[in-house]
Amino acid sequence: MLSFVILCLALITVYCFFLNHRFHATNPAASTFAAKPLSDDELASLAYPSTKDMADWIRNTNPPTGRAYIVVGGSGLVGQCIIKSLLGRGETLVRNIDVVAPSPFGDPNEGVHVSRSEFVEANVTDYDAIKTAISKPFGDPSLNVTAQVVIHTAGAIRHWERLAYLKPLCHKINVGGTKNVLKAAQELGTVRAFVFTSSVTGFVTPGKYLRFWLQNPLVFGDEPIQEALLSNNHYPTSKREADALVRAADNIKGIRTGVLRPGMAIVGPGDQYITIVSNCCTSLLGYDLSWSEFIQRFAKTKDQIQFGAEIKPISGDELAKLTYPTAEDMGKAAGSPTGKAYVVVGGSGFVGRYIVRTLLGRGETLVRIIDVVPPDLSGDAGAKDHLSHADFVKADVTDYGSIKDAMTRPFGNTGITAQVVIHTVGVIRHWERLPYLKHLSQNVNIGGTKNVIKISQELETVGVFVFTSTAGVFLPPANYLRLTRNYGVVFNDDIPSGMPLSHAHYPETKREADALVRAADNIGGIRTGVLRPGMAITGPGDLWITFYLKNTRPNSVWSGEYFQNIINPWDLARAHIQLADALETRPDELGGSAFAITGQPTASSFDDLRKVTQACCRRNLGFQPVPALPLYILSHLTEAILATRFYVLDMLSGILGRKPSYIPQWAMAGGLAKLQPAMWDFAFADYIIDDSRVREVLGYQNLWSNEQTLKWTGSRCVNATAMLFVLLLGALSAYAYLLNKRLTTPHHAAHERTYEPITNEDLATLTYPTADDMANAAGSPTGKAYIVIGGSGLVGAYIVRTLLGRGETLVLIIDTTPPNLSGNSKARDHLSRAGFIKADITDYDSIKAAISRSFGGTGVTAQVIIHSAEIFRPYERLPYLRGLSYSVNVDGTKNVLRAAQELGTVRAFVFTSKDAPQGMPLLHSHYANSKREADALVRAADNVKGMRTGVLRPGMSVLGVGDVWSTSYLKNPDPNFVWGGQCFQNIINPWDLARAHVQFADALEAQPNEFGGSGFAVTGQPTACSADELRRIMQACCHRDLQFQPVSVLPLYVLSHFMEMFFMIRFYMLSILLAVNLQPALWDFVCADYVIDDRQIRKALGYRNFWSNEQTIKWIVENFEGNTK
Repeated sequence: MLSFVILCLALITVYCFFLNHRFHATNPAASTFAAKPLSDDELASLAYPSTKDMADWIRNTNPPTGRAYIVVGGSGLVGQCIIKSLLGRGETLVRNIDVVAPSPFGDPNEGVHVSRSEFVEANVTDYDAIKTAISKPFGDPSLNVTAQVVIHTAGAIRHWERLAYLKPLCHKINVGGTKNVLKAAQELGTVRAFVFTSSVTGFVTPGKYLRFWLQNPLVFGDEPIQEALLSNNHYPTSKREADALVRAADNIKGIRTGVLRPGMAIVGPGDQYITIVSNCCTSLLGYDLSWSEFIQRFAKTKDQIQFGAEIKPISGDELAKLTYPTAEDMGKAAGSPTGKAYVVVGGSGFVGRYIVRTLLGRGETLVRIIDVVPPDLSGDAGAKDHLSHADFVKADVTDYGSIKDAMTRPFGNTGITAQVVIHTVGVIRHWERLPYLKHLSQNVNIGGTKNVIKISQELETVGVFVFTSTAGVFLPPANYLRLTRNYGVVFNDDIPSGMPLSHAHYPETKREADALVRAADNIGGIRTGVLRPGMAITGPGDLWITFYLKNTRPNSVWSGEYFQNIINPWDLARAHIQLADALETRPDELGGSAFAITGQPTASSFDDLRKVTQACCRRNLGFQPVPALPLYILSHLTEAILATRFYVLDMLSGILGRKPSYIPQWAMAGGLAKLQPAMWDFAFADYIIDDSRVREVLGYQNLWSNEQTLKWTGSRCVNATAMLFVLLLGALSAYAYLLNKRLTTPHHAAHERTYEPITNEDLATLTYPTADDMANAAGSPTGKAYIVIGGSGLVGAYIVRTLLGRGETLVLIIDTTPPNLSGNSKARDHLSRAGFIKADITDYDSIKAAISRSFGGTGVTAQVIIHSAEIFRPYERLPYLRGLSYSVNVDGTKNVLRAAQELGTVRAFVFTSKDAPQGMPLLHSHYANSKREADALVRAADNVKGMRTGVLRPGMSVLGVGDVWSTSYLKNPDPNFVWGGQCFQNIINPWDLARAHVQFADALEAQPNEFGGSGFAVTGQPTACSADELRRIMQACCHRDLQFQPVSVLPLYVLSHFMEMFFMIRFYMLSILLAVNLQPALWDFVCADYVIDDRQIRKALGYRNFWSNEQTIKWIVENFEGNTK
């Protein structure tokens, strides 16, 4: 026993040694991408552009547009630089919307001083305030010039939070605020470009600490990666969600949106990059602790939910006496008729026909089936629910003209057109995953859904839209041999952060269609809802039990020990109707919601289900267990053979004179085509669907037990010849369990980067661009009306300044605080020249009023919205804190998108997201998750109501005057405790990021079809810099000793877990929400190398950084010391 204890202690000691080494070690590959450090002499002689230099450069390269710009968050670090850039290039209509006025520092006579932009105080979380601020006309109200370009930079940066009770602190601003700004911009009607300041932290992977043998990825670009691997800290989650919202809102109401994701730190005088950690450690340890040089990540773990609810086996006698509900019972259970006109798209299908029968059974007289094939009219034609009583129109959802004619046709001679649309159409090809086959699912499941949504919106009489999704959109596939995290067996509407999803084409396309329907809520007055049934929809004519009953040969089966739910199509049909009714009576509560739904809450094993099926059948079904492994191996060979056949024949098509079929007839007829690896995604796992939410909210109750469903199915089926190849028997039973692993591909390799430190001599002579240079670089003014949501923030303020600097006159800042108006008020890019409206993006009415307000007396409303508002709480990951990030980053972005769409004049919408690496585990904090969701929402909203959307994903840190990181070092008179100095990351100057927003907004206007719905990673100097080198440059530029003191990370990391637990217990016991940034999720961006590859945006938009790392740091230090004096 003693020997065992000693051995364990030795192993723990060795592990801690390597773990501690990992905290201090540098990835050898990182130096390949690093910039050359400057010497002390080079730093001493380093110069950086003046404000005038920036304005001149911007004006010369990008003349003023004359548009009306709003920088939401224009008082922030980035927002002020944007405003100065706008003013510097000659824009005259620039409005700063923020909760605080911009800093008064600087020469008011300077042409780019923020005081030259109009300031309107508004909180992005207050929809009415932000709407009023955005829609306020520029100058003389009689001219009605309102925002044409909105640059939204506002955001709450609380990257150290991850627990659920803290989530609203980030979510309310970053998601809800973004929603408000988007919505206000859309409703304004004059906004044509919307640029959002996101963050690269929403799209990079957390560090692998406890798994020290794994290497962190270095290079992150624009390519999407598996969402399950992203951070779930509240800041990156909420920025990710807001990012998606802005991109999804592209081309809604004519607004083109774009997102910049600066990374890693935005560094400049007054930045806030390390203030969070420093303040936390000051309160806990009694001294300031600086931000780590390794920036970002740690994997979140979560206790698994164990299930104990299994079905009690039924005896033969009980089964013989068992009865089940009749069609009349189901019609009565659906309630009273409403007299509405119902259209069921896919009403001839398995689920659709039961929806139609339920509607007819409860007394509805205006019911139409739209499908490519007519419904089965067997049965009693005199029955009240017979399908012959419904109107049928043949149409294909992939043919816009066909489906439009079918949906807009009046019902008989009543003159009434569709009022409720239930869309159940779907192509179920769950066995396919290779790219050449994706369009076979995508055309119907995504393209068809887009067509049905668009026609419903154009029809104007439709008030409710219900979509049939699948539980596959939120369930992880079986792990097989992958020794990865176990996410438990009980799944509900709350998708666990970081969970892998299926990458088969069916669940992947349904997931995208699911998001499209939810994002379309309240657009054109239509309230939308989604049902996600799981696991198998079982009844006469289904794909698995019916096959057993019809097959005259032995039924080979496997995976009998696994437990899963089933749902009866009658129950599912009634749930659709209940949701449609509820969307009529409670639209604001349920609009845009999605519900998991199943039948009997207790699950059954496959073996139990087959036993009941056998007991209900009068013949021996011949269930024969077989080993699945040989079939699993064979499925990979089948996939390889079919893919090789297609690609070879496709290359020879020029010689053969015809294109090959994607799947050969012989493979489909024999069923071999279905024996492919993706078929197994949900065959070997326990899945119990927790649909308690839909039961509570809609009052749904299953009227069919598992035994009743199986007995009913058996009573309607007769023996027949085998329908599929014998190897597919088990695959058909696995069909209903196909539930979604997101497609991932490895991230691309970075181009070569060489680390060349700057010498002190070079640093002493180094200059940096001026605000005039930056304004000139932003191009000519467009004359559009710009709204910058979050224009008082770090990024938003520089967006506003850039717009003002280039000569935009219609710029409105929407934020919860007014911009900082320090500096030369006479400068062209002064934030005082931008309008300001106080509004909160989490408050739809507030942000709608702000966005829809015309600019001064011009009568012009927003045409371009740049949404940079967010709440940055990357340190939060526990469920009780989720709302703090999601309320701002997701809900706020939804509000801004909705307001922008409803405004009708917004043509460009740019969203600031976070950078998105591909093929890597992603950060899983609430911030990261919410930013990812917002990112997807914005991109999905492209071209809705004529607004084109785009997303910028800055990475890694935005460093500039007023940032969080460098300013804390400069302000702290005590020793600065630091760690992880050997890790390499990019930084981006807020001026560069601001200009990228403006360039993206311009591109969305000029080339909407090319850039609409796009997302670009963006950073500053392509070569990365270690945190130690950044601090060395800062020390060389500073006239006092900053006293950087390296400390060990491991004790702080351990302490952060105790802090997280303490505050969670405090919240649940005392209901006191106390936000503390020293929590485990804080480390998601700490102790890791992150090199952002932004070649795509450089090629597409012509973006280039004007600020080197050294120029940025020198600019920050000199501004800080100058303001202090």
